[in-house]
Amino acid sequence: GVDLLIPNSTIFYDEISGICFGQKKYNLSVKGMPSLPLSNLLLLSSQSTLLQQLCICIKLNWIVLLNGPRLNGKSSVVETLGLLGQSSLKRMRLNKETDASELLGSYEQVLDYKIIEECFDEFCNILENPSVIGLPEEHSRTALKDLKNIEKTDVHKLRCKIIQIAALVNAESQEKLNIIASKLSKVYLRFEWRSSVFVEAYKNGF
Repeated sequence: GVDLLIPNSTIFYDEISGICFGQKKYNLSVKGMPSLPLSNLLLLSSQSTLLQQLCICIKLNWIVLLNGPRLNGKSSVVETLGLLGQSSLKRMRLNKETDASELLGSYEQVLDYKIIEECFDEFCNILENPSVIGLPEEHSRTALKDLKNIEKTDVHKLRCKIIQIAALVNAESQEKLNIIASKLSKVYLRFEWRSSVFVEAYKNGF
């Protein structure tokens, strides 16, 4: 068959194709002009051929297995490709001691941290206006001081403090605090499957 890979050590940028390795058909799409001066980058013919092959695999969303002896440039060529393609590079070690959870993924404990933080911030904002909510300033200062010692993820302590303050404020503010406490009561610990870096790369083609 015809060898479609013509070794060429030139790396250049094209507005349409992006970063090109030797020819425009061996390209990586990028967001903009690379910060590296490409005119100073020259590759060996063996490196150029490998980069072209990797470009083809990336376009086709194929998984790549680089096989060879240690310290012969497998990692560096992937790092070069990631750097020029303006992509973040994720690493994982794979050896005889790697267990299934590292390779495939595992279940992890998950809390709705965003909801907790929103409730925490809303509560603090209410306390910072004691005259509006009908709370003595001394109680407001004490509550804000107590909140500094409560972790934002401690749902139980935060909810108890909100209920405690709700009993001391006016009706309008009490209603707001009850809504916040109700949101927190719906936050619970659950388990979610988290795929490994390898599985995510295999599924999404990166």
